[in-house]
Amino acid sequence: MPGITTAKLDRLVRYIQERNSARSRWILEKLQRQTDELQVLDYRYHTDETLLHIAAKYQDDGELTSRILQIAPNLILKARSCEQYAGQTAFHIAITKGNLTAFNQMLNVAARSPQSLRTLLSTRATGRLFINTVMMGELPLFVAVLKFDKDMVDKLLDTGAKLYQQNSKGDTIFHSLIKYAAVYPDKACEVREMMEYLHDRLVQLTKTTIQKQAPSKKKDEEKEDEEETENEDDSEVKPIGNGYHHSLSSTRNFPPLDQKKTKIAWDAQPKKETKGKWEETTCNEYTHVWFLKNDDSQTPLQLAAEYVPMTAFLILSCTISQRLTP
Repeated sequence: MPGITTAKLDRLVRYIQERNSARSRWILEKLQRQTDELQVLDYRYHTDETLLHIAAKYQDDGELTSRILQIAPNLILKARSCEQYAGQTAFHIAITKGNLTAFNQMLNVAARSPQSLRTLLSTRATGRLFINTVMMGELPLFVAVLKFDKDMVDKLLDTGAKLYQQNSKGDTIFHSLIKYAAVYPDKACEVREMMEYLHDRLVQLTKTTIQKQAPSKKKDEEKEDEEETENEDDSEVKPIGNGYHHSLSSTRNFPPLDQKKTKIAWDAQPKKETKGKWEETTCNEYTHVWFLKNDDSQTPLQLAAEYVPMTAFLILSCTISQRLTP
């Protein structure tokens, strides 16, 4: 059976843009019967958009995105390659449009494969037209944060997005918020609220990780006690930045620290020896994200001091200092 022609796909795009749902459904039904995934994957519209890009941009009900995903689920990973929109996926568009239905549909399809999910969450949109927009953060999580959409942020974090990710400029999510506040000073209050929200999520995720690993840690400690009976040497303590963490902490859900690039600036207390065993003191391990430096060797606070107007800077610096106080 012959496939659908490019002209017919162009007509489908026009119907989607015109929000003509009936005509769009009619062609999509034919697509499901008469074409294969490869034909749809290879199709591009004028500005290097796939059918999924078009549907995410012009349709809100999710019906068309659902049908397109049934035909070609791998479209979720297809990014635009033209200079103006380089790296932008349909998933980015769903986030910027606040299209929660399409957002969830794409996330559910990606979740079928761990590799696809990782790719989707780490695709960077670096097109030159994204400068000074919510897309300036590049990564899907960053875009949702700059949209101040807590529902999408929560969903992304719960699905596997990392708060310590860095974009092509080395910016963390907090750098991106600072830069956004510099471009839009009137958004300083929303930026502050989002920073507080993200920090609270960071603390929550840290505590959850520690609790999950507590049973394994207890077994390891018992094993260490047995080894200490035979050998009185203290268990190994590894320095990380200016703080000290038990060697077991390396199994926690934190990124490996590149000490050539990353400078950890918090003052962590060393371990105390209690009853002949090392006992961990409280150390805000989640705070290291605030001190990650971008490619310009700036932490979020240093960036704020340089680029953000004074009023906004005072608001943001107050927020950062409050959140980092134990």
